[in-house]
Amino acid sequence: MKRAVLVTAVVLMLSGVVSLPAQESADPPQLLQETLQYMQQYGWSEAQLEQFRRAAMEQNWEEAEGAEPEIVALALRLANQNRSQLQAAENADLALELAYMARTMQRLGFQERAIAAAAFEGTREVVRNMEQLRSQIQVNTDNGTGETLRVRERIRERIREHLDETIEKQAQAQERAAQQKRQVAGGKDVPAGKPQNIPGGRD
Repeated sequence: MKRAVLVTAVVLMLSGVVSLPAQESADPPQLLQETLQYMQQYGWSEAQLEQFRRAAMEQNWEEAEGAEPEIVALALRLANQNRSQLQAAENADLALELAYMARTMQRLGFQERAIAAAAFEGTREVVRNMEQLRSQIQVNTDNGTGETLRVRERIRERIREHLDETIEKQAQAQERAAQQKRQVAGGKDVPAGKPQNIPGGRD
């Protein structure tokens, strides 16, 4: 009887050990998987892709489902073209926010060209401010404040704010273009019906 119990316990232990790698190797969400494929096409190494995948798997990609993965991958390529590349977690944060922005703009009626332009401009703005954001993390870490996670979330918020500002600028540019078109056509100066409810945050 004791031997049977022991055998059962060993089997259960082994089953638990075997199941761990399966959890770790779970397939990424569809959007993330397609983004990774485009990143590979654009020259990311296997090591870089794996680091990015691990960081990105900690994020909730369901809220960005429906975004165009190629736009996200192209924007990440732009963000990492200089010598000082973003870290894996920074790329994951930026990728998710870009995907969310692209999905939001799609719902607002923007064309793919406008979405790509906004993604690239927003990415440039994020990269320009990344050193400052990194320094905030370093200061908190050096001082032992234990607030690194809070600052990490602040970085995600700042990325989101930069991209939201870019959407608003794109909407304003689209409105001006529509007004000019109406003036040329000799139409009345009526509201162009620019996209409403430009996001200031997530749903």
